[in-house]
Amino acid sequence: MLHGRHIGPGLKGTERVRRLQQMWIDQLQTTSDLGELRHFPSLTELDIATCPETGGGFERLSLLPKLKSLLFDDPPSTSAIIGVGQCRSLEKLIMQSEVVDEDDIRHLSGMIGLRELRSFGKHSFGAVGLKHISQLSSLDYLLLNGTLATDDELQVLARLTKLKTFYVRGSNLTQAGIERLKDALPDGKIDWQ
Repeated sequence: MLHGRHIGPGLKGTERVRRLQQMWIDQLQTTSDLGELRHFPSLTELDIATCPETGGGFERLSLLPKLKSLLFDDPPSTSAIIGVGQCRSLEKLIMQSEVVDEDDIRHLSGMIGLRELRSFGKHSFGAVGLKHISQLSSLDYLLLNGTLATDDELQVLARLTKLKTFYVRGSNLTQAGIERLKDALPDGKIDWQ
């Protein structure tokens, strides 16, 4: 575990640090610290517990060519989502926070390699968020802790032809709406109760 103030230039250089594959940052002091992550070229998993609410810099994550998994404990800001959208190597994005701006998800639409998206907000996404999620054509795993979408709005996910697993919890969806989606995605497992 590293606090944001510990990921500066003092860590670069040692071979052991260069081989580091997983990192958890407890408190990111400033997003400019993310530039220092370039000294960790083998990093494949990054968990950010607390990050600043404003400021760019998340595009610096694209300097990590092997980064496959990113987790946010706090709600990612718009600038964070924009920056994450530039990480073409990312395959898994987890947002454990209660609130994620569903319109921000549009910034992820160019992530052709994103295979797994998990959102644990109480009311993750409505029609707007689901529309943006449906653009992520490589998704094969989707977890929404809840959705404000209706049965009809949920059908936009039928575009996700590679979707194998879809978990949705705490929503107002009906069995009929879920069955319609199952018909559209016969190879997918949909768990909603």
